[in-house]
Amino acid sequence: MAARKAAYFANEARVLVVSRSFVQKLETLQVEKECMDIGDTSDAKLAARVRGAFLVIGALSDPAQNNRIGSLCRKKGILFNNADGEAGDVILPAISSGEHYTIAISTGGQQPGDLPLHKETP
Repeated sequence: MAARKAAYFANEARVLVVSRSFVQKLETLQVEKECMDIGDTSDAKLAARVRGAFLVIGALSDPAQNNRIGSLCRKKGILFNNADGEAGDVILPAISSGEHYTIAISTGGQQPGDLPLHKETP
């Protein structure tokens, strides 16, 4: 998920991906990478890392860590998108494009797995 979100911005902005490991897809993107284990990083060091950012995306597999990042961003007035956890300030839709179309889909900030597969009609 982090690679998909980084790809969304890679050609439009300076992107820094912070992770303890990186997937192969990130090698094809023009992004900066910094190795850091967020779980072992103090709030002070993490707050210093996000300082000056316009938008931060929490895309860790641990919702508690994403929420922690979001809390630090709110304190600093930084826009935040949370891939898994409490709602952030920014919702990024999933985008699919083809030769003659682009479709953006949003779950309104909810996890897709939490949504019903269909809506019952009365």
